[in-house]
Amino acid sequence: MIDTPECDKITANREESRILTDFYDWLGEHGLEICAYDEKSYGGEWLPDSRRPEQLFADYFGIDMNKVEEERRAILELQRELNYTHDILDALSSGEVDDCYG
Repeated sequence: MIDTPECDKITANREESRILTDFYDWLGEHGLEICAYDEKSYGGEWLPDSRRPEQLFADYFGIDMNKVEEERRAILELQRELNYTHDILDALSSGEVDDCYG
């Protein structure tokens, strides 16, 4: 098996993330935005948070999206290997490929 701690965090927080997504969508439907205070501007000002919702929620749940992508690629590679092995076994069992010993 592949160790996927970041993907596991996504799975563990799926329901809470759905609720947050609904709330985020509700904000947008009512013309509201999530903002961050920028102290660097003269006198400071509130500016819309530029993060995509996916990244905003990942930050909230402590999920590293770069690691998520690495884990997804590893899962995909493992699935390809399993599919390849399954195809070979199917071909051998169906007689499509001669047994190398026979």
